[in-house]
Amino acid sequence: MIAFCPTCGNMLLVEAEGNIVGLRYFCQTCPYIYHIDHTIRRRARLQPKKAQDIFDDEKLWANAQKTSQANCPECHNGEAYFYEMQTRSADEPATVFYRCARGSCNKVWTEN
Repeated sequence: MIAFCPTCGNMLLVEAEGNIVGLRYFCQTCPYIYHIDHTIRRRARLQPKKAQDIFDDEKLWANAQKTSQANCPECHNGEAYFYEMQTRSADEPATVFYRCARGSCNKVWTEN
């Protein structure tokens, strides 16, 4: 739980209270101190972030070049759209992304 100072609005920090067994919030900017006298709990469920598949973006493939040198692993069509992207370090070759040119297939695959 993040708490903020009611006096100046800065984030409060937690520290042990000297020789006394206990904790307190304190502000680094002003002299505000709050003694914690009860257990503070807050449960929050994490929502996984939905990843966007960048290879299904129609804008990406709109300007892609077409080649007859690639065979689709799904339907064995001989034409595909392609583009290159550097996905690893600069001394490694670029990764080539292909998309089947047959409208009913649209399989996406890569070659390194």
